[in-house]
Formats: sequence, C-alpha cells, structure tokens
Amino acid sequence: TFMKKTSVVIENFWINPVTASGVARSLLDLAAPFHQVPVAVLYALLCCLGLWRLSPRSWKPWFLSVMIAAPVAIELVISIWRPVFLGRTLAWITVPLFILLASGVRAIRIRPAAALCAALVVAFSLLSLKFYYRHYIKEDWRGAVAHVAGSARPGDLILFYSAMGMLPFEYYFARYDTKADLAGMPSDLRTRDVLTPTMEESDVPYLRSLIRGRGRVWLVISHAKKSSQIVLREMDGRYRLAEHRAFLKIETLRYETRGMPAGH
Repeated sequence: TFMKKTSVVIENFWINPVTASGVARSLLDLAAPFHQVPVAVLYALLCCLGLWRLSPRSWKPWFLSVMIAAPVAIELVISIWRPVFLGRTLAWITVPLFILLASGVRAIRIRPAAALCAALVVAFSLLSLKFYYRHYIKEDWRGAVAHVAGSARPGDLILFYSAMGMLPFEYYFARYDTKADLAGMPSDLRTRDVLTPTMEESDVPYLRSLIRGRGRVWLVISHAKKSSQIVLREMDGRYRLAEHRAFLKIETLRYETRGMPAGH
C-alpha cells in the first residue's frame, strides 16, 4: 500500500521541472534574497580561503565540501527522472557553508579586513531574515478564514478547491465558534492518494451530491488550476453568486440559492 501511494504521488508531483536559472536562483536565495551577485562573490572568496586554511591534508575541507555539494548533486540527478529540486529542502547546507565562511574569515590575517568581512556576513544574514519575514509572499489564510467564519451560518457548506487548502483553513477555523460543514474538491483530502488531484468531468456527480439541498455554499479557491472552471461552471449553473472576495493567493465566493434575498 505504501509503495502504491508513493508511486501515485510521484506521478502527480507538483514541483516544476529543473532549469539552470531556477537552480542558480534557488542556490543564491540560500545566501541572500537581495544583492545576490556581490554576496555570492564574497561568500565564494571566503569559502576558498576557508578551504585553504583547513589544509588539503585534513579531512575537514573534504567533508564540508561534500556536505554542501552532495545534496545539490543528488537532487539534480534524481530530477532527471522526476523533478525534486527545491531550494527550501537544501536550507540545511548553509550550516557547513557558514563553517567554511567562518574559517575563511579567520584566514584573513589583516584584522580590520577580517572584521569587515565578518560584519558583512552577519549584516547580510540579518538583512536576509528581515527580508524573509517582511516580504515573503504567502497565502492570507488568516484573513480568508476570519471573513468566512464571521459570515458563515450553521448548515453552510464550505468547499475547497484544491482540497489541500482545507489544512491551513481548519487550523485557523478551529479558533472560531462557527458551525459549518467542510469538504474538499475534487475529493476530500483524506480519501485520495494524490495531494492536489485535478478536477475532472467524472467528479461532477460528487460535487452535485455535496451541494444538493444546500441554501448557501462557500467556495474557497487556492492553488488554482484551469480545471477549477468545472467547479465554477457547476456552481454558477445552480446558485447565484452573492459575494466574491480576493485575499492574497486565495479567493472566497459565497453562493446562495436563486430567489434568496441578498445578504441572507
């Protein structure tokens, strides 16, 4: 069963194919998300100094080099068969990288120059953290859930396309005392082997069974694909769109039965 589920997930994996520019961008992002070329040059020089200081006769420079290069090479080789290269999975190689950087700083015998390089490394690291926490674009699930939970009523159905959106939604939704039913499309997240299954025409009967008899239905769209048009077509054919709100990388649509007064 495990091998069967693994093969299904691999066949429908969401990571994009590897490109030279994508690999370069991912590796540079590990150092700094801004001024990447100057930072990369500084880090490369310090790493070379660090390797030289540790001496080729020692096992340490070889070990650190392998710890940095091997994970990258393994992911690239596997990506020839199936894309698995993802920058965030390589974040841990910054540990041996910074060991080499520290060794490189210590190899500089002119103390003011060594202090300047150390200060630059620390400054780039702190600025990278600031950039990540202030400018990293992520889905506004907190805002979307607050809006839906504040307007949903008992008996409402909240549909998710894709079903994977149920996970972050449920995390925030648990903080509210709102009673509503949740369901994923094209199937519940826990009933299919694929994380992000594509909506097919054969899934329409399941959708119709979910919305049958419902006066109000919420549709939460995230990780949108072209196949979401199937869901929208079915909803528009059976309900009136009463509200459409856009959040960062998320959309919420409230449908009501035709003839229901607006706002009810």
